Amino acid sequence: LEIFSFPLVAGEKGSALGSPYSIVLSKKAGQRYFGEEDPLGQVMILNDGRQLTVTGILEEIPGNSHLQFDILTSFSTLESILDRSLLSENWLNNSYRTYLTLHENSDPELLDAKLRKYDLEGFNGNTWSFHMQPLFDLHFNRDTWGTGDKGTLFLFLTAGVFILFIVCFNYLNLYIAHYRTRIRDVSIRKLLGEQRPVLIRQFFSESLAIVLISYLAALLVVWLVLPMFNSTLERKLDFHSVALSTGIPSMIGWSNIPVWEGKHVEDNPFFYRMIVDHDFMNLYGIQLEKGRYYQPDMKSDNGNAYIINRAAADRMGMESPIGAGFGFDGNLGTVVGLTEDFYFESLHNPITPLGIGVADEYYWQYVSLKVNSNNLSKTLGYIENVWKKYVPGIPMDYSLLEDHLDSLYREDRQLSRSMNYLSLAALFVSCLGIFGLMSLSLREKSKEISIRKVMGASGAALLSFLLRDSVRIILVSTVFGGVFGWYLSMEWLENFAFRCRFGFGAIALSALLAFFMYFFMISFRLIGAISNNPGDSLRLD
Repeated sequence: LEIFSFPLVAGEKGSALGSPYSIVLSKKAGQRYFGEEDPLGQVMILNDGRQLTVTGILEEIPGNSHLQFDILTSFSTLESILDRSLLSENWLNNSYRTYLTLHENSDPELLDAKLRKYDLEGFNGNTWSFHMQPLFDLHFNRDTWGTGDKGTLFLFLTAGVFILFIVCFNYLNLYIAHYRTRIRDVSIRKLLGEQRPVLIRQFFSESLAIVLISYLAALLVVWLVLPMFNSTLERKLDFHSVALSTGIPSMIGWSNIPVWEGKHVEDNPFFYRMIVDHDFMNLYGIQLEKGRYYQPDMKSDNGNAYIINRAAADRMGMESPIGAGFGFDGNLGTVVGLTEDFYFESLHNPITPLGIGVADEYYWQYVSLKVNSNNLSKTLGYIENVWKKYVPGIPMDYSLLEDHLDSLYREDRQLSRSMNYLSLAALFVSCLGIFGLMSLSLREKSKEISIRKVMGASGAALLSFLLRDSVRIILVSTVFGGVFGWYLSMEWLENFAFRCRFGFGAIALSALLAFFMYFFMISFRLIGAISNNPGDSLRLD
């Protein structure tokens, strides 16, 4: 709490987590557990009977923070509950990350180099690689809790700059076109003795007033639309950014590296590790290419037998790895099974090497059940009753596999919605610009249109005459926009290791729809101008 700038609603920041059996709740967690009561000083009971005292209440955690939590407990609490040697003295325990604030004159690269040297010299087998990473870089690193994506940020930045360019281009065109209608006024004022600096100040003041009014109107629109935008995109955006406390906070962590027989540890790549029970493979229908499944009566499998996927075997350079030595944390076991490659991450990532080990209940975190979805609510009610029978006092927290799979692509849905909104905004601004330019152009050509009508020109001939130049411009713009959209779509698909083939048909259809929309909008405005009485225009002139 001293390194990070999470504000406390109640409690003392310096002492809230200073003693054992103390916890800090978020405001949302406090309301969930204690309702309208003041959570500060209240007692929460663990399932083993230990009592924890609430010593602080935090404001809601900003959505752009990589640390998302509802409850914080002091490390001394864990040391009181668990074996201290497992927490702070066992170098193979990678359950935690360490944050530190460096002195402003410290050299992070030098400290990182010393840390790596100490790591390589200090542990047998060089199994662990320690490194430091600035929090400012952490946001875009998915391997260390980062939630940002540079590609998405660049896409939004490009879209924002593009819309800003359209706005500026429209304003400049409209201003120039409008200025042409004021040439007579400026000329008369100059003949009457108006000085040039006075005219410049007037035009500058008019432009500044328009920009300021537009800026204030934009702020008002953002303030009104932001809640709906957050709700639609499942984001929590505001006008304020979260600032870290003074100094350069860094995170120190480590990467787990597997070991296998006949391979130097420093050459071993990163593998994912999954701890399961004996029924896991059958429940999820994971097929074996070779070897055997885990057997409940073979207690020797616990911590010693591994099933790996084909990607792991390929990385190890083994066509048939059954019986080969394999393990984690420096403990060498045996490969007893080889599975086909299956997806256990989103399609953004390629299938990575995976080692599956079997262990007893101490290491389990989740219970997986296959249920009939025809009467899901009744089934869940039955499961909850069984849960209450065997685990009383602890609420059941469940999720459906389809919801979990859906969450893997939540950011893609948010990106799609965001780009839809940005596209509509760009389209709206473009339409305003085209409509404004067309109105000014028609004002300038009103006399010519009236004369042509008086001379017998038909409405179709006038429409063809007025559309001739506009259609060329719109056609070129549509082709350019289609090519640019196709390029952005291909760049977005590069984020997926497994992706569909993207044809040009969808882009062509979108470009065609945009072209006809502009065409009909301009035609509607032109038809209105053509239908005017030519005498009115000639009389005004």
